[in-house]
Amino acid sequence: MWGSFTLHQQSKSSSWRELFGVGKLLETFGPILAGTMNPIYLDNQEAVIALGGTIPTYPHKKFGGSKTLELQDLVS
Repeated sequence: MWGSFTLHQQSKSSSWRELFGVGKLLETFGPILAGTMNPIYLDNQEAVIALGGTIPTYPHKKFGGSKTLELQDLVS
């Protein structure tokens, strides 16, 4: 994916921008990826936790959602 953030989007947290990017990726390629399993790798721990991913340092802990409303809105 490639593109520029608006000034408003630039002012958001890096976690928000990463989750927004994942949303755009799925919005764009969702029809092509339907019925397949494709891992999404993120370098932002807060974004991984919000999406319910796994973190190597906590392999047995369950994650999902965010206490930050703006992030939760993106993952809902």
